[in-house]
Amino acid sequence: MTEEMFHNDESGWKVFESVEGKVGNRWWLWVSRSVSVVFFQIAPGRGADIPVTHFKNIHRDKIIVVCDRYSAYKSLARQLSFIILAFCWAHVRRDFLTAACKYPKLEKWAFLWTDMIGELYHINNKRCQEYDKKFPVQWQSEDFKQYHCKLVDKT
Repeated sequence: MTEEMFHNDESGWKVFESVEGKVGNRWWLWVSRSVSVVFFQIAPGRGADIPVTHFKNIHRDKIIVVCDRYSAYKSLARQLSFIILAFCWAHVRRDFLTAACKYPKLEKWAFLWTDMIGELYHINNKRCQEYDKKFPVQWQSEDFKQYHCKLVDKT
């Protein structure tokens, strides 16, 4: 819990055991991944209390949580002021594609955004091809650094 960035998600998980106070067998598998740890938790609910409990004891000025726009994460950021949310580009891209389909007048504008997001993915793929797992970011090759800077400039 000392790192600066975490990727979080939750997914339905069936639990076939009777638990007092729990109706049904739908539980949730929560995951929080950082550079060094992947933490899984099976919880009976999908409320903000799960990620709040997970992050509440961090003693940092800020941490970034990469996630979708599920309301529990928005509540997490409201309750813990050091949390900064970074919404997943895949989810954002999906929203632009949906807008292009639902609103023909917005199609050109929406596809412009999906093209820009696609360019981010392309640059990141090039950057990942140059990445050497043996070295930290500051010791990577010049080619990696070039793609990394280009990616940072685009976002």
